[in-house]
Amino acid sequence: MLMMAGGYQLYYPTPNLPSPSNQRLIEGGRPILADGVLDKLLAKQPLANVPTLLGAVFNLCSHAHRHVSQLAIQTACQTDTSQSNLDFTTDPQSLYWLTLKDHLQTMAMQWRPTGDEAMALKPIDWQSCPLWEQSAPSQFSDIAWQNRVQDWFVQQILAVEAVKPVNIAADGQTVSQQILIDWWQCWQVQGEAWLYQWVAQQAKNRHPIALYAQQQWQYCQSIDPNDVHNDGSIVELTDIPACLTQLNEPQLQQLWQSWHTERNFCQYPHLAGQVPAAGIWGRVAQTLATKQPTSQPTTLSLWGQIMARLVDSVAVLLHTVDAQELSCQNYLPIGALPILTDDPATQGAVAWVAMGRGILVHLVELAGADGDYRMQHYGVIAPTEWHFHPNGRLQHQLMALQSMNVSLTKQQLMAMVAAFDPCVGVRVDGIELH
Repeated sequence: MLMMAGGYQLYYPTPNLPSPSNQRLIEGGRPILADGVLDKLLAKQPLANVPTLLGAVFNLCSHAHRHVSQLAIQTACQTDTSQSNLDFTTDPQSLYWLTLKDHLQTMAMQWRPTGDEAMALKPIDWQSCPLWEQSAPSQFSDIAWQNRVQDWFVQQILAVEAVKPVNIAADGQTVSQQILIDWWQCWQVQGEAWLYQWVAQQAKNRHPIALYAQQQWQYCQSIDPNDVHNDGSIVELTDIPACLTQLNEPQLQQLWQSWHTERNFCQYPHLAGQVPAAGIWGRVAQTLATKQPTSQPTTLSLWGQIMARLVDSVAVLLHTVDAQELSCQNYLPIGALPILTDDPATQGAVAWVAMGRGILVHLVELAGADGDYRMQHYGVIAPTEWHFHPNGRLQHQLMALQSMNVSLTKQQLMAMVAAFDPCVGVRVDGIELH
């Protein structure tokens, strides 16, 4: 299974590696997504077992794979009443809280300052986070439990001391919720400029996340083709496709058609020949547009893409707060489309969800009739396949830097890779970057 996970290799000039002779700076992929591999894995599985199995195969963001797999299979079977026993009902709250859990796990494992900055840190008490508790899924709808998670996040991640779970009489919000709201509204108005101000302030207190963020800022400033300036203004790359934040019916139809006609499409996805990004920074950037003038660009810098995980975590925490102006309700959209196939003996569907790394797509085709179905074809398109595509955004940014004869250090390459948030290993010059 580890071999099936795959990985990527970057061919970019570093102090120890000469410039590549070809233009393809990214190679690799995930064998599990090659044509026919998932088909063989799932061919003899009862449909009810497929989501759990896929959650085990794709164990990063496994809950999102289970969730969207359930939706895809249900949608494919929705015209067949004999499949009513396929009850995949899940608590809609779970998508939000488990996405937050994914974010925190990544922060705990990867967001660590290095070198001298790793000394004398103010530690984060990761073990005390209520999200690690093993309990019934009903906890996700429990107000007291939600308040505990918010209190922990404010104290440990935002580093606000002495939070007490008492209500503010004026608006009914807890102290932690009010702190989260204030933080979020500052983000909506000021964007990355506010985020850097918060980082600079917390770095003085030796907060690990802030120190990590400062280091990433330094690495990104000299290499970001989407250059972000100290005043928060951003220069956009106009020749790179936009970032997907949701999928509409024509796009789902395009994905289905390409999946059926192109070899290894899930490893090299596109939409009408375009390769948009699909990371969480797309939805994070959208939240700026609700408060900022329409003339101001809302594309995030490389550093902003890295820090989008923190901003996204705050948005997910606020989705339960009844305040329309926060733009956090329905923050993680989900959707599905039944597909009418040419063969009456098959039924298909495409389902997608906004999850901890971006937009996740599952495609399913079932063969059979009258409730007797078997899995015929199955496909998965994750954000990593868009981002590390040979014609994707990372490839374009590396080519832009190469055209300017910019040689990158290991730390700068690590920052670029982190900005595109891969869910598999990435290597350059024999060094594991991610």
